[in-house]
Amino acid sequence: MGKTFEDHLQNLTSVFERFREYGLKLKPRKCDFFQKEIDFLGRTINRDGMAIGSEYVEVVKKWKVPTTTREVEQFLGFANYHRTFIKNFADLSYPLYQLTGKKPYKWRDSEQEAFDQLVEALTTTPLLALPNNKDPFILDTDASNFAIGAELIQVQDGVERPVAYGSFSLTHEQKRYCTTRKELLA
Repeated sequence: MGKTFEDHLQNLTSVFERFREYGLKLKPRKCDFFQKEIDFLGRTINRDGMAIGSEYVEVVKKWKVPTTTREVEQFLGFANYHRTFIKNFADLSYPLYQLTGKKPYKWRDSEQEAFDQLVEALTTTPLLALPNNKDPFILDTDASNFAIGAELIQVQDGVERPVAYGSFSLTHEQKRYCTTRKELLA
């Protein structure tokens, strides 16, 4: 991929050189060159960026509300695979993670709200920019009582574009940190 055909050729040359350097081989029949868009590991990638593949978005739209711990774990596993597209994933998913493990299963309004928010986030994810080495990056961080999160942004052509989102739930000890320390941890 590349913004222009020349960029694409340069990127291919770099990849081929790296393969040669490490003694790796490609089978031509398994290669597709000069594509405007590719689907790879559940992602759709084109010159403008990367998004969750449309087939995965359709799966999420049809996902039924979980009725067992196992079904919650399956949904969270699916959502977790795509978490890099979801701002504040750990915060959004926190109520659902409280249903996993050996705890009694009790679906309440907070779990329904978390499920609905994750479905919405998974079906309306932003196009993540493909980072480059020439434009500046911005790292925004945030903390809540349950999780911390970060958003990596790159200013491309004067526009701030998200590159990736990251977040994780706080441990029991980290939840006791004051707000300042939580923000520093983020």
